[in-house]
Amino acid sequence: QRLCLDKWYAGNPPKAFLTIECSKGTYVRTLCHDLGQALGCGAYMSYLVRVRSGSFKIQDSWTLEEIEKAAGEGSFAFLLPLTAGVDLPQVILPEFRIKAFKNGLPTRKEFVQGSWDENAPYVQVMDNENLLGIGVWREESLYPHKVF
Repeated sequence: QRLCLDKWYAGNPPKAFLTIECSKGTYVRTLCHDLGQALGCGAYMSYLVRVRSGSFKIQDSWTLEEIEKAAGEGSFAFLLPLTAGVDLPQVILPEFRIKAFKNGLPTRKEFVQGSWDENAPYVQVMDNENLLGIGVWREESLYPHKVF
């Protein structure tokens, strides 16, 4: 967590530009209000630029004009794989267990490749290249939680 005052503009009303690094679930509008209460003058947020959310950064983003141009040229490089938005360990199922996973059946631990945290029950379930779904560990087996 971090809060920095980047710029201050005196005036009526004065304006402050802040950089805030916070965890998910932080209400920035409420934080601005609370700062105003603590200063005894009131405060509100007039705009917000989110520069990062998880692993996504603003410098890696595309403008609508860039997307339109790329799509018009037949390029879809702006599309990210599903795995880009899933922050979980990856495991790989052998080919003979893929259909079973997609049909909701569990796979015993000895058939699953990869490493995972025993305290974090959810994992990305992959074939060799594609995200099949999200799995959950129960009773020494990997069960489908969400299948794509």
